[in-house]
Amino acid sequence: MIALDPALFEAHFFKARCCRLLGQRESATALFESASDLRPDDYRCAGLLAEEYSAMGRDREFKAAALRSLRHATQEVKDHPDNADAWAFGSSILVELGENLRGQEWASRAVVIGPNDYLVHYNVCRTYSLLGRTDAALEYLERALAALPMFRRRLLAWMPLDQALDSLRGERKFVELASFAGGGEILPSHDRHGGEEA
Repeated sequence: MIALDPALFEAHFFKARCCRLLGQRESATALFESASDLRPDDYRCAGLLAEEYSAMGRDREFKAAALRSLRHATQEVKDHPDNADAWAFGSSILVELGENLRGQEWASRAVVIGPNDYLVHYNVCRTYSLLGRTDAALEYLERALAALPMFRRRLLAWMPLDQALDSLRGERKFVELASFAGGGEILPSHDRHGGEEA
């Protein structure tokens, strides 16, 4: 698609997402950069680009892209205050930029506006994970993974490289949720850990 139309935002954006899912960080970054150039006011593209920069330790570029994402998310919720996705996506960007209280406020508003939206729940999970609020993060992850199978598969594919979830990976409930959502068996805790639960 890019060869057919190099100016097509969607071609760059969705190929970037595919590269990201494959762990091809440099390719994903280059494609998100191209997509962001084509549609500079897209808060999601700038935010995903910021995540790629962060994963590669490119802190200066991360901050610039995160600030751009936040600026456009802020404009989006001003223009369309019922856009739960923008509130939820922006909430984790706020926390990554150190604006924890404002991030929590955005997360709370997102859930009120989109109480049944699995992507809202996933992004709010990310926000609470970044804040170290494990119980809340796992609660929203459970809600997100209750999505229809097609959407659940998308989340399960996205989760392994999502650094915002790193604080949850050692949690038993995280492992159980991911296993259950993927159709796996949940082993009793003493079988998983080689002993009784502490």
